Amino acid sequence: MTNKDIDSIHEGICVEKCREKFYEMYRDVWSFHLMFSNFLPGLDDAEMMSAARKLCEKYKHSEFCRSLLAAIIAELYRSGEVK
Repeated sequence: MTNKDIDSIHEGICVEKCREKFYEMYRDVWSFHLMFSNFLPGLDDAEMMSAARKLCEKYKHSEFCRSLLAAIIAELYRSGEVK
């Protein structure tokens, strides 16, 4: 086995771990959406923002995570589910 073979295997493992982390993040953000999609207008949204901050911290303020959360929060406000 050559160094190139070892590097290729290592790269494949890294890609798989990144893929797993991506799907875990997406699943967590989807769960966030489901959790807050039933909020009624007029309720305090501090809990929602706290949960969003915790997810951002969990994923080290990943741009992808922040963008997903921002889109979901904007949609919740736009649709009138949270005011």
